[in-house]
Amino acid sequence: MMKQNTQTTKQAAFTLVEVMVAMVIFSIGLLGLAGLQSLGITNNQTAFYRTIAMQQAYNMSDRMRNNIAGVDAGNYDTLDENIPSYTNCVTGTCSPSQLATFDHFEWNSNNAAQLPQGAGKVTKVGNQFLICVMWNELKIAGNPAIPAGCTAPGAAGYNPTTDFKFYTLLVEL
Repeated sequence: MMKQNTQTTKQAAFTLVEVMVAMVIFSIGLLGLAGLQSLGITNNQTAFYRTIAMQQAYNMSDRMRNNIAGVDAGNYDTLDENIPSYTNCVTGTCSPSQLATFDHFEWNSNNAAQLPQGAGKVTKVGNQFLICVMWNELKIAGNPAIPAGCTAPGAAGYNPTTDFKFYTLLVEL
């Protein structure tokens, strides 16, 4: 006669505690993934603003090269962040001085339209021009401080957590 094995095999099953631990681990992973997504979007927006600022700086240098008579007359030596009144040079003929004012108007209007609180300055430094495009990248409430003279990144008195971000381009015409 054959003897049958009376031992039964027990199957291991997930308990409620194991399921809860798995859910906590899964939730932490999803939160980390959401954080990475948020950081990626923020960095993409930052890169977008910096690209626009770079394009705007080169835009002004091209405008200046297009109006060498205005550059030689000193019409581009100290353009500030304000948007001046202008004569429309698209529909009419303008002098080099009027064209410089029109360039200043169009350039800073585009800065303000394309960047948050965007503005630009041009300063003559020796025989070169420092073109500076500034914007409020962090969208800080109120009016952040504009760096004096918009000299260069890391300039004295510049606080990157409270001041405007800026892109500078030094050109020689």
